[in-house]
Amino acid sequence: LEQPIADWTKHLKDDEKVVLVDALYDEQLTKIGEWLESQYTGSRSVFSIGGSSVEMALGKFWNNQGITKSVTEWPKVVKATPLLVVSGSCSPVTAAQIIWAKANGFEEVIIDAIKICNDDLIDASVFEQVNNFLNEKKNVIVHTGTKQKANLSSEKLGTALGSIAKKAVKIVGIKRIIVSGGDTSSYAARAMEINAVEMIAPMVKGAPLCKIHSSNALMHGVEINFKGGQVGSENYFGLF
Repeated sequence: LEQPIADWTKHLKDDEKVVLVDALYDEQLTKIGEWLESQYTGSRSVFSIGGSSVEMALGKFWNNQGITKSVTEWPKVVKATPLLVVSGSCSPVTAAQIIWAKANGFEEVIIDAIKICNDDLIDASVFEQVNNFLNEKKNVIVHTGTKQKANLSSEKLGTALGSIAKKAVKIVGIKRIIVSGGDTSSYAARAMEINAVEMIAPMVKGAPLCKIHSSNALMHGVEINFKGGQVGSENYFGLF
């Protein structure tokens, strides 16, 4: 990666289906971003898989070229009233965050994860309980309880959590949602009909506050924060 792109890519053919790129140093990301940019010819989409490093690589290259400019000032984030948190995470970090939330005024609703996975059914009382708390302007955290011995379906649990969040937007009109848990979050996003998200402000590294873009007018413009199970301090939910 210290060499010009032509030198370290000359061994590539034109028919590779997958190319794995890694780096040792932060400054190497600019060159990776340059190479990623060079793969787009305008005739077809380029599919990339990775963490935030993909965006960092492209962003560093675009900033270097003057195509984009780093944002140094962001609008101040005012806490939501009320806030809905939906969590499918089983990590000890999230467990500690849930304990903190309960001790600091959040109402807790635990969904029956096994029933949802076995019967594809969310108890109607869950929607009622969540929306009643939110109507009372209380912050609510909905989660899947303690880790089960057997792995449960991320798709079914994530879809259930997303459905609960979407119903809360429809019935209560909440403006901000936190989704916790990496495996379930993509399914929750689909259930909420999220097409894309636009960053509003950095909150925690790797977990910015964003605005939803959706073809569903109900969800379009709602603020959302996605966080991995291992992300954030104990008072994470209290930041929003």
